[in-house]
Amino acid sequence: MRAGATSIRNDGASGIGEGFVGQERALRALKMGVELARRATTFSFADGGDEPRRDIARMIEELKPGVKESRDRCYVNNFKITDRPRLITLPRGHANGFKKDMQAGIDFLRRRIPQVFEGERFSGKRAALWSGSPRVKRLDG
Repeated sequence: MRAGATSIRNDGASGIGEGFVGQERALRALKMGVELARRATTFSFADGGDEPRRDIARMIEELKPGVKESRDRCYVNNFKITDRPRLITLPRGHANGFKKDMQAGIDFLRRRIPQVFEGERFSGKRAALWSGSPRVKRLDG
């Protein structure tokens, strides 16, 4: 610590970390940085070698379990109410995989649907429909 800095020993009452030496304001800032998780960058500076760095790393580890992990949120089309998309909430880190899976499904359908309509089974049914119904007027020739 620098000369003139107030040194306190935390007794654990504030929930920051029992037995750590440091400035109360710095300890609170570290706690807030850990709680904000991915939304903030926490910077720390420690004189005196590896011991203060290990203490800070240990404090972060102690604070982590209390942090609620954020979830991924995806908005998808709502076919019933088109101007109100539906929210899907996924475990953290799963949104990108969901997006890729949805795109793979769309690509599959874009390839497969034309194949179904061009297939022999559908073509035979279509031909039977055209030839068997007097009310159907054929437009393609």
